[in-house]
Amino acid sequence: MELSTILICVGFATLAVSYGWGMRGTVIGGEKGAMLPGLYLGLILAWFAGGGIRENLLIPAAAGLMGISFGGTEPYADTIHFALCRNDKEHYNPVRGYTGLAVKGGLWFGVAGGFIALSMSAMGGRYSAPGLVAFCLLLPFIGLAGYRIFNWPYDRKSGKYPAIYFSFESREEWGSNLSIMLTMLGIGIVKNDNLLTSLISAGFAFGFVGWLVAIKLYDLSVYPMKNGKYIFGEKLSKTRIDGWKVMEFSLGAIGAFGISLVFCFSGKEINAINEAIATNGVFNPIAKAEPVMPFVILASVAVIIGINVYEYLVEKKGGSYNSFVMDLIERPFFNVVPMLFVLLGSSYAARLMTVFMLIFVVSVKSIADRFTKDKSIILPAVIFISVTIVTLVLDFVKGGFSAFEIILAGGLPYILAELFHRVYHDTRTTGKSMKELLTDGSFPVVMGFMTVQVAVIYLISAFIF
Repeated sequence: MELSTILICVGFATLAVSYGWGMRGTVIGGEKGAMLPGLYLGLILAWFAGGGIRENLLIPAAAGLMGISFGGTEPYADTIHFALCRNDKEHYNPVRGYTGLAVKGGLWFGVAGGFIALSMSAMGGRYSAPGLVAFCLLLPFIGLAGYRIFNWPYDRKSGKYPAIYFSFESREEWGSNLSIMLTMLGIGIVKNDNLLTSLISAGFAFGFVGWLVAIKLYDLSVYPMKNGKYIFGEKLSKTRIDGWKVMEFSLGAIGAFGISLVFCFSGKEINAINEAIATNGVFNPIAKAEPVMPFVILASVAVIIGINVYEYLVEKKGGSYNSFVMDLIERPFFNVVPMLFVLLGSSYAARLMTVFMLIFVVSVKSIADRFTKDKSIILPAVIFISVTIVTLVLDFVKGGFSAFEIILAGGLPYILAELFHRVYHDTRTTGKSMKELLTDGSFPVVMGFMTVQVAVIYLISAFIF
């Protein structure tokens, strides 16, 4: 790539994922929220790869959306507490906190970079269909093995914790991502897939360093320095600056910067994939089954909806369920099952795992989590379900969304969803007026910053796409 192209690619990816990561912690968290920055990263890299990869950019975009969701299983609130909460003598342990965040950041971005690279290499026919099927079918078991090796035993009531533990209340699951990342790294080495090993390494390195930098910026943004002064001034730091958001914006930016930079210098590997696609077409051994792919993916969506309805009904009746077990059942339908079809070159699966999935996860989390206890849940449910259905219909009518439309879907709709929750739900539960809620604390600064980010992302997209 030319220097100007590299600068645009890296700059655009850094900005887009920074926004996506910040938004992830606002509208929805966990693995579902992480889908937004993952989608943006996969989409942007695929576009700048050019050739056949660009022509089939929905595949890397969908792989990015699902690949980055694996890292969402890693809880980190307690880990940040270790790093920053000086007044908690029992838990303040900066060495443990910083180390844990670095490890989790490295694994999160390492796995994400691996799946994006794997999807591109698969497009070029580097991997066989049986091999990809075996890998995806084994993914849940690979993750579970890593969990049992590194994050077991765990029993808060009896005080049993793993040997390496970066939380004090949350169940650790970083071992799952470690085993998945190492498996992909091994595959890359055996198959001589330099793009795969490079993006895994870049993701791990920059995710590792990224969270170290991000947590230090969190510290500096809200706590006084040794001289007692605040970087942004005491009043601003205490009332308007959200250190958590500073951390999220920074982590997303640094992780994306590293992966996109290494990607830009992987021209030999990218050209080889594009040449293979130009010669043989996109690797798609299930081409004859493409007509049934929408139904397979929608069946997975139905399972996800069923699980959330079950959890809602149990909670409504005052009952309880094992959230860890329910998550283990639900997660494969969000990433493993559709990932298999995306890696096998299914355009239908890739289509549904982009814009539709972005809107779907916002709807599910908003209805099932944010508005569950709201007495007026009917209106939010109608709105979010309607928008999701309209998105699905448009996908089939249009035959998929363009790169620019995908970027649009992750911006303004997410901001509107957050504002709707703030206005509709919080005015009922906090007793504050709409004006108070929209101007309270760090909210206007955070939302204002993300709105500016979205505006710039839209502007860049209009020129690039």
